[in-house]
Amino acid sequence: MKITWRGGNFQMVVIGGRQFPNMIATRPKPNRVRPIEVPALDARSVHLWTADVRTFRPVVRRFTRLLSAEERKRAVRLADPAHRMHFILAHGFLRLVLSRYLHAQPERLRFQSHANGKPRLLNATDSLCLEFNLAHSGHMTMIAIASGRSVGVDVEALTRPVRAQAIVERYFAPAERAHFASLPRPRYEKEFILYWTAKEAVLKATGLGLAGGLSRCEVIGHPGGRSATARLQGEGKARSWLVRFVPLSVECLGAVAAEGTEWRVGHYQPDLRLIRRWLDERE
Repeated sequence: MKITWRGGNFQMVVIGGRQFPNMIATRPKPNRVRPIEVPALDARSVHLWTADVRTFRPVVRRFTRLLSAEERKRAVRLADPAHRMHFILAHGFLRLVLSRYLHAQPERLRFQSHANGKPRLLNATDSLCLEFNLAHSGHMTMIAIASGRSVGVDVEALTRPVRAQAIVERYFAPAERAHFASLPRPRYEKEFILYWTAKEAVLKATGLGLAGGLSRCEVIGHPGGRSATARLQGEGKARSWLVRFVPLSVECLGAVAAEGTEWRVGHYQPDLRLIRRWLDERE
């Protein structure tokens, strides 16, 4: 997979003694709205729903009732109470948002995993062909929804310690390793986060995941951009991917990848009041 970066550089911000791109301060704020109903979804749109799920804690019991028996079992198996809470809130949030597009009860949504493990909706109609992907890191959750277009998302905490050099040397392509070897240390970790987030979003969109596709991913060009185009090795030039970076907070970066290059992002952040209204309507 070859990825070409677009856009300019970002200013730097120091977090925990390490430097990262201060995307919040150096780019226009995205068009984030709090709709009463979900906006119309057309073939050239990708809708992003993001939330700090800690704000949904007052409705965690109601979210739990939306989950399937298997999802509740997965939550119980999480030993850390904070991780269990975030799992319930993230998956309840996903079901609630998807139900608004499908005009269905969220607890009645059924999912099935592809052979590669990527989940898909069994409730989607032929006319809508909903594709979705979920990512959460810590308390931040991102959902991507598209119609007839494969999508993938990734959320990374900028403060999470990573063994960047070891990962680059073991898993990155030769050209990437040469590029990283030439970087000064402050730029090394900054660019690694951008590379890694872009790769994971694309590989989630394809369904390959890191285990099955990391060795096929090559990032080249000018780092620090706001978007990237990508191709998966073996697919040829007919199928391309676009990655857009989404600053979620000073400490958290998101990325969304979707098939093709002619699509636009709608970014929505529902608050607790809207979530409660949606829950009330279904009861």
